[in-house]
Amino acid sequence: MDYLDLYLIHWPSRAVPLSDTFRTLNQLVRDGKVRRLGVSNFNMRLLKQSEELAETPIVTDQVPYSLNDRTYADNGVLAYCRERNILLTAYSPIDQGSFKISRALRAVAQARSASPYQIALAWLAQQARVITIPMSTNPAHQKENLEAADIELSQQEVRKLT
Repeated sequence: MDYLDLYLIHWPSRAVPLSDTFRTLNQLVRDGKVRRLGVSNFNMRLLKQSEELAETPIVTDQVPYSLNDRTYADNGVLAYCRERNILLTAYSPIDQGSFKISRALRAVAQARSASPYQIALAWLAQQARVITIPMSTNPAHQKENLEAADIELSQQEVRKLT
C-alpha cells in the first residue's frame, strides 16, 4: 500500500499534544502517504482545534450516535459538522446490543415490516452529513443492516421517533 485514504485519530490523547499529532499528520499528507484526515470522539473544542491545526480539511468526526444516544447532536457537534461539511460517522448505532426499543420505534418497525434495528439505522442514514458503521459478525444481522439502507422514513415517522 502506497498511501492511506483516511487517517483517523481514534481518541484524543492526554499524553501527546494535539499540535504534535497534527504536525506529523500534516507531514504524512504532504508526503502523499495520507490523503484525508479525520478524528473520533472529539468534542466541539477538540474538533475546532483540530481544524486549526490541520493543513487539509477534517473530513469526519466518528462518534457514538444513535436514536438512544444523541449527545453529539445535543452538544452542537452534529450541527457544526454539517456547517463545516464534515461527515459525522455514527458508530455503535444500536448501542453495542444494549439498544432500548421505544414504543414509537416498535410501532414504526411493525408498520414497515422491518426490525427496530433497521429503522434505527434508517433514521441515521437518512440524516444529512451522517453516515453509520454498524458492526455484526452474524450474517443474518449483516443482511438486515444492508437492507436498512433501502428504507426511507417519512417526515411523520421521523418526528415520531424523535
